[in-house]
Amino acid sequence: MGIKNELGFDMSVTERKRKLLLAAVLRYQATPKGRANKRKHQLKLYGITPDEWDEMFLQQSGQCAICKTAHAGRSGWNTDHCHVSSKVRGILCWSCNTILGLAKDDSMRLRLAADYLERNKHGS
Repeated sequence: MGIKNELGFDMSVTERKRKLLLAAVLRYQATPKGRANKRKHQLKLYGITPDEWDEMFLQQSGQCAICKTAHAGRSGWNTDHCHVSSKVRGILCWSCNTILGLAKDDSMRLRLAADYLERNKHGS
């Protein structure tokens, strides 16, 4: 009997290895050294300096550019960028960055999702 995934199916060796690797990466990124390396990599990738990043975050009052939380979330602050131009748009918490990623940066999809939530408030 093999290891089961979230749906109760046997996981393949590849799927188990992928999950173990992802868990190891997330554990590393939660460490001070992991956060520093992630930030260094992001800044190099997006062509901004640490001072520019700090200034942008200061302009956002040390909060997520979308939801205004002062808590970064599970993987630290995320440098949001346009996937076409790579231009940095702002600094986001983990949750808001994940929302944009899952929506594939599609503003219409996000508007439709917000409309859906408004229409279905409180299970109505």
